[in-house]
Amino acid sequence: MADQDRKVVQAARDYVLSWPVVAAAFTSHARAVLPAQPDPVQALGIDAIRRGRPRWIPDEATGIWQTAVDRRHVGFVDLSGKQDLLGQVEGRTA
Repeated sequence: MADQDRKVVQAARDYVLSWPVVAAAFTSHARAVLPAQPDPVQALGIDAIRRGRPRWIPDEATGIWQTAVDRRHVGFVDLSGKQDLLGQVEGRTA
């Protein structure tokens, strides 16, 4: 992944491993090579985006379907430097 710009799912397919195993390996590698905190930024970009499809589950008490996974995310980027994406959170109110 880190050496060939592959996504976690593609690396899992290439090495015939499960997604959680590859994701854990990537997280471990990222913690070792990335700083604990990003450098300060002069201009912070914040953007709400919609990713993928929503996932729904039925509420057994009411029978009404509710969102299980929010497809809306908010991304934080460094507009003035070279750090690119600083973080991403699910939902628009987080």
